[in-house]
Amino acid sequence: MILVASAAPTVVTGGPDGGPAGCPVVLKPAEDTPLVARLFARLVDEAGFPAGVFNLVTGTGAVAGAALAAHPEVDVVSFTGSTAVGRQVAETAGRGLKRVALELGGKSANVVLPGADLARAVNVNVANVFANSGQTCSAWTRLLVHRDQYEEVVALAAKAAEKYVPGDPTDPQTRIGPLINAKQLARVRGYLEGALAQGARLLAGGPDPLAPFGGYKGSGLGRELGRHGLEEFLQYKSLQY
Repeated sequence: MILVASAAPTVVTGGPDGGPAGCPVVLKPAEDTPLVARLFARLVDEAGFPAGVFNLVTGTGAVAGAALAAHPEVDVVSFTGSTAVGRQVAETAGRGLKRVALELGGKSANVVLPGADLARAVNVNVANVFANSGQTCSAWTRLLVHRDQYEEVVALAAKAAEKYVPGDPTDPQTRIGPLINAKQLARVRGYLEGALAQGARLLAGGPDPLAPFGGYKGSGLGRELGRHGLEEFLQYKSLQY
């Protein structure tokens, strides 16, 4: 039996000769994305797969994932996730001498040579890095260009990034949705702040805007941030001469 633990469903569908591999699969999705896996399981069932060929187990990685990786009837473990968790999976599976396939975090570079079509290269790079809201292990997180083309590429990248306005992921017009959770949002902000502290240039977007906000009725009183937020702590006096 094969355990597949990942954020995206992966199933062994055929052998080297194109025929059935005969491998039952247990899919344990990431705890942040169980509904996608449940939909996939429904499609597998509707497609007429024999019972027991595809199996879905949900739960946290520390509990359900660790138990499956250590289970004696699991022969192969295929894991997609972080390097830190990948080490733990390999260690657990190694105790049972299981085969392990690990697809861990990457730092992929897009190298653009001087003779390339810069506009096309930059637009493709931006589309790649923004896919799945940037939550892709194979995203091109670095764009390497010749120093003579740097400023042109910077302008092209800024123009391309401005097209990706966050919005409702159910709206067909939305090109980029939210991150998976608040922890991931804080992590990405940390990368941005660290890069800026080291001298990086912010071309588009940036920090949750410092515009005043606040509620009405049961949502609260007063405003925070900006001039209106400052005025909450001030008193105005009328002086006559």
